[in-house]
Amino acid sequence: MKSYSKSFSDRYSHSRELQLLDLLSQRTEGVPKLLGSDSSHLTIEMSYVGKSLDRLLPPFDQNELTAYELVKVSADAIGHLIELESFGVWHLDFNPRNIMVDRELDGRLQVKLIDFSVCIARDFKLKKPLWVRPSRRHHIRFSEAVISDWQGFFCANHVEPPSDYYAPFDIDIESYQCYWHDDLAIDRLMERTVITAHQASTFLELVADNLENNRPLQARVRDLSKPLFSLHNDEEARCALNITLKELRAILNLDDVGVKFRADPEKTPVPHHRPLLTRISRTSTSEIQPTGEDRTIRANDTNYIEGISVASSRVNFLSVVLMTSLLSLGGWLLDYVYSKHQVLITETGFVVLGAAFIATIIIFIVLALTKATVFLKVLSLILSSTGFMFSIQIFLHNAALLEMAALSALVFLGVLIVGFFPTKSNAKTMK
Repeated sequence: MKSYSKSFSDRYSHSRELQLLDLLSQRTEGVPKLLGSDSSHLTIEMSYVGKSLDRLLPPFDQNELTAYELVKVSADAIGHLIELESFGVWHLDFNPRNIMVDRELDGRLQVKLIDFSVCIARDFKLKKPLWVRPSRRHHIRFSEAVISDWQGFFCANHVEPPSDYYAPFDIDIESYQCYWHDDLAIDRLMERTVITAHQASTFLELVADNLENNRPLQARVRDLSKPLFSLHNDEEARCALNITLKELRAILNLDDVGVKFRADPEKTPVPHHRPLLTRISRTSTSEIQPTGEDRTIRANDTNYIEGISVASSRVNFLSVVLMTSLLSLGGWLLDYVYSKHQVLITETGFVVLGAAFIATIIIFIVLALTKATVFLKVLSLILSSTGFMFSIQIFLHNAALLEMAALSALVFLGVLIVGFFPTKSNAKTMK
């Protein structure tokens, strides 16, 4: 078995990485296998895991990975990052130089995470500041914690601190080796998954920058990086990481990380399942490819949207006919009572309300044909209220006309019911 030996400059760094590798290599395939260690020479021997991702990207290598293989590597790496959290380890230096890629004889890519010198662990508390300089690309909470720990180091060693911690600064290695602290700010961080999610966002941005030759894929990867950026609580970050991993797998049509790459290099795949309205808002007509449950819906964009709008509005010709018939019957009843019994407050009132009644019917028919269900409900409420008012007027004018008033009220109750509960459309599924 090919192996790789890593050397350390101090016993603390050697011991800490040895403990973490011993913990993780027995529990996950996402890190190199620990083969042995030499405490006298401060080395750790581990299984060979290929080249670092930064060496497989321009300017070092132009042709080692295809665009989809790069996305495959990204999905595997983020999957390992998520898995490490379940073992109480948060990798805080998630970048291409710490992602190793090895191509097996059958062409499959194996991805591993390395370098646990910049990480925090639930079972192994830090005793020294993380050997890392804060960056403006880091999450603000991570940068603040790193700066706080270095301030404590400079204060304890009575050394003038740097004026700008974001610029390169010098550390006396002997002072660092002799410095021990039990309560470091980085270990007190509560939102640890927020930090790893932010670094995953930065990593995906870099991946997107290397997908210039495939603009649709580049745009999708860049979009996936945004929800991971500058989150505020671990639950939100955990959810965002899992969604991102799922979307990366969907791009590749993978059922699981590690499954052999099966994407068509000539075409950008789309996820099997997406909420229909989301697909319409995010996907262009040319990218809609119905699969699985979506095969009952046409890929043509016009029919696709039409099928959804008809199904959601549930308005069809039968609703229009039924509502119009009820309105006509109600209008006839009111006119009949008026002409036979002169039930109305004034002649002008009848003309005004009658004209409004007819205009509302016309407006209703137009709105019904355009499937504006909200306006239909409002209009049916107005029409039924007007009808109820006429019915009350009939009864108050002459109590002997109770049956006519009740019939009129029932008709307008029907108007209200049809307006609020239109008949279901037969065109619910476009086939």
